[in-house]
Amino acid sequence: MNSIVEDKRLITKVCAMYYVSDLSQKEIASLLHLSRPTISRMIANGKKMGIVDIKINSSYSTKYVQLECELEKRFKLDEVVITDVDASEEQTKENVSRAAAALVGRLLKSGQRIGVTMGSTIAQIPGYLTGTKAKDLTVIPLIGGLGSVRMKLNSNAIAEDFAGKLGADYLLMNAPARVSDLRTKEALIKENSIKEVLEACEDLDIAVCGIGAPDASSAIIKTGFISSQELEKLKEDDVAGDICMQFFDPSGSTKRFSDENSVIGLDIKKLKNVKYSIGVACTPKKTRAVLGAIRGKFVNYLVIDEACAKSLLED
Repeated sequence: MNSIVEDKRLITKVCAMYYVSDLSQKEIASLLHLSRPTISRMIANGKKMGIVDIKINSSYSTKYVQLECELEKRFKLDEVVITDVDASEEQTKENVSRAAAALVGRLLKSGQRIGVTMGSTIAQIPGYLTGTKAKDLTVIPLIGGLGSVRMKLNSNAIAEDFAGKLGADYLLMNAPARVSDLRTKEALIKENSIKEVLEACEDLDIAVCGIGAPDASSAIIKTGFISSQELEKLKEDDVAGDICMQFFDPSGSTKRFSDENSVIGLDIKKLKNVKYSIGVACTPKKTRAVLGAIRGKFVNYLVIDEACAKSLLED
């Protein structure tokens, strides 16, 4: 993994915060959870790389710095990372996954617990992780295993992939993601093997959360745990999106969906207690879902593409 002080996107952002926003190195270090000497080195490297030459050089990611800072300020987020929109949605998704991997890599410290959700974008992140000096890491799935199709989208498989790239231990949640009724759920979560993983989910340092939107292309449909009829009912109930197959409305409230929550996984309201809760999404069709996740305070970091970012400001 490249050194943080050589990360061109992050150096650009640090230089803009220092030279344009007039933040002190101490303030920047606090906001980005880095040491002040690291910030100082990044500013120096910005000059060496030609990113800084009286003004911020636009040859890297400077075009997004103002937009990132505007979103951070408006929605009171700790950090927003914006990526390019590419010719295809799949390539845009890869851009977002790559940026999410870089953010996770920067936040990693020895002894941390990293929780991962489900979804196609989250599933691509391990492919861009290149190792870490952090030791004694544990990766934890935040929801049970999914349906018999598209198994690579399930949280257990993703946790295993993350662990393989990070040299970390991992747990498996040996339960379905969703069961037929609440009685079955209550029985299963009392099983020791499942109970232990659910308890581990409540002591996370980092959560990497795919933000889903209610449409036919979403992971919850592809994995077979939500039927098209149920999806239409959710739309009638004004669902905005989901994290771990737990639904919320545009205000971020889960209340109207809680009576039917037969998902076996972390209660997403507990994401509010996670120091680094990273929401990952792309394309403007996720705008309502991302807004709901922000308003519900399920995420305090956000990795999105430019089109989604602009849609957030227009909503």
